[in-house]
Amino acid sequence: MRTFRETLSPILQNEAIMAIPDQYSLRGGLSYNISPSFSSSLGARFDCVPVKDLIGGNEGFRRPGNVLSVDPGVSFMKSNFVINLNVPFAVRRERPQSITDLKTQQLTGTPRNGDAAFSDYVINLGVSYRFTNSKVKIAPELQDSFK
Repeated sequence: MRTFRETLSPILQNEAIMAIPDQYSLRGGLSYNISPSFSSSLGARFDCVPVKDLIGGNEGFRRPGNVLSVDPGVSFMKSNFVINLNVPFAVRRERPQSITDLKTQQLTGTPRNGDAAFSDYVINLGVSYRFTNSKVKIAPELQDSFK
């Protein structure tokens, strides 16, 4: 998709087209069962749009950056349904120089670090349903051996 950023300055020529950058999220944490139906969790979350892609090219417009968040959550389980609510909130944000920022610095000698937009928190609500396999039947003579 065309950005027209090159019309602002010839230095932004490689940002004329919007990049499709790699993006990833990592989460790790602990969960504690409060009751048979409720559990709570606390974790850390790391979201990132890297400066350079692992797959594909590195040219084009992108706003690289990463956010480290504390990620508390609660879950409700009833029968085959599970509802999860997590609200990670940012504790560290970083906006590294993009490819254009680096090229601009090399051409002008002036450090450049473009803009970025990071949210303070995110609301993640998930609903899932577990399908059970009702076709598996245990023979009546074997049922006592599983007790």
